[in-house]
Amino acid sequence: MHAGILQANESIYGSFPNGDKIVIVFHAMIVAYNHMFQNFLLKKMLRTQGVPEAQIEMFIRMIEKNPELFKIIAEEIQAKTKSGMDQQAASMEVMKKYESELKKLV
Repeated sequence: MHAGILQANESIYGSFPNGDKIVIVFHAMIVAYNHMFQNFLLKKMLRTQGVPEAQIEMFIRMIEKNPELFKIIAEEIQAKTKSGMDQQAASMEVMKKYESELKKLV
């Protein structure tokens, strides 16, 4: 199904004189939408856990500054929990490991 959509999009974009620019803009719009949706889900999850709004905004800003760091942190926590470590202990251990990098983001 995706290949058909891609072919249709390529034929549409090819019919415009600036087809490449339209593709780039379209891609940027998709990335922005995905980013907004991820932020929405993260905020909702944090709110349900009782995290104050000011802290939620701080977390979002930190993640936006260095998303790769948070991806690494999440992967390391997941690996530790899969090996049998308690989630809270794994989180604390990994966060302590990256404490200096996290402090730079605040």
